[in-house]
This record gives sequence, C-alpha cells and structure tokens, in this order.
Amino acid sequence: MASFHKRLVIVSLGVFLFLIAGSAQAGVNLVTDRTALGGTDYIDWGVLGPTFTVISNPFSINSQGGVPVTVSMLSTNDFQRRDCPTGFNANFGNGDKLLWTNTYANFENPTTLMTFGGNGIMAGGAQILADTIGGFVAKIEAYDEADNSLGSFTRAGVTIPANANNSAIFMGVETDDEPIFKVAFTILQAGTNISSFAINQFDFIPPPPPPTVIPEPSTVVIWSVLGAVAVGFGWWRRRRSR
Repeated sequence: MASFHKRLVIVSLGVFLFLIAGSAQAGVNLVTDRTALGGTDYIDWGVLGPTFTVISNPFSINSQGGVPVTVSMLSTNDFQRRDCPTGFNANFGNGDKLLWTNTYANFENPTTLMTFGGNGIMAGGAQILADTIGGFVAKIEAYDEADNSLGSFTRAGVTIPANANNSAIFMGVETDDEPIFKVAFTILQAGTNISSFAINQFDFIPPPPPPTVIPEPSTVVIWSVLGAVAVGFGWWRRRRSR
C-alpha cells in the first residue's frame, strides 16, 4: 500500500511539473521578417486616401479579407496617411502606403494600438520607422481578448533619410496558442526626442476555421434508421390511399 501511495505522489508531481512547463511556454514570439511571418491577409493603409489625408483617432478599417480592425493612439491627435518617399522620405519601400502616428507636443511614448474583431489573429506585423533621423528603439506588444499582455519585444532600428531601400525593421508577433486580439506599436526612444512614427502594410494570419463536426457512428446509424422509417411510412401511406 505504501508503495502505491509513493507511486501516486510521483505521478502527481510529474503531472504538476508538466502543467507548469506547458504554461511557461504559452505566449507569443517575436518575428523580424515579413516573409517568415507568412501573412495570409493584410491591412492596406492606402484605402484611407491619398498622402497627407488626416484620419480621425480612433478609426475603423477592414483588412483585404474583411476582418474589422479598430486603430487608435494614446494621444488626442489624429493620424495621417503618408507615402514613401512622398510624405515620409526615409527607408521604407519605394511606394509604400504608410500610417503616420502624430505625437508631436505630447509627453508620452507614442503608441498605435490595433484591435482585431472576429476571432483575433494568430500572427501579425509591419515595418516601423521613427520620424527622427538616426537610431531608435521600438516595441511591439500583444494582448488577449481581456486586455492581458501576452508578451512584448523591443528592437533597435535606424531612420535613414531619402533612402527608399526597404531596410526599415520589421516587428511582428506570432502565437501557437490563444489568439491575439490587440497589437501595439510604440517608440520607446529616438535620440533625445519623443518621436512620431509610421508603419507600412500590416500583414497577419487569421485563426484557422473551426473544425467540421463529424457525427459519431451511433448518431449516423440512428438518423439512417429514422430516415428509412420515414421513407417506409410515406410509401405505406401512398399504398393505402390508392
């Protein structure tokens, strides 16, 4: 009996440690390359209008696949649509359609927050540049449906003027577990200034569709029998009415 209790304690401890390890691995990972992200849907900021169009804060936009997204910033200012190089002459890709976060005269780290409707996303990201020449530090953070942080990451970048060579850093997040419902981009440091910034096309992966429910064999048999009975009853009534 004592040996049984001992084995039970060992098994219980093993299960506990397994659950702890599993929970420690939950969360999100940083993605630093658009191709590696492998987005299947995207947000095209170009649909908001030509360069220098003022966009209200907050605003709503649909992805190319129809996913509703609400975009806001931690400021009372409005957004602007910019292009590279027109409006933002730096190292995005030539012709990129940008969303510019206007934070001048505000004393907080500029943040753009995207909230995804529907069932959230499994991965998403964009290239980002501070609107200040030189080095900067950017942060991306992911949140669940209840606004709990799933994880955040920082990355250093450089804003190079008049150089549309697509060298802007890419920052994305991905999850294999629970969906991401909010993604926040923030500039933590840009020289000695609090800098506005821009992001280009936001690529993302929606969650997979729910699995098709396959009825159990017993259910199939029951419905088959009921169907046969219904057909037989219909045939009997037709015979009787003749």
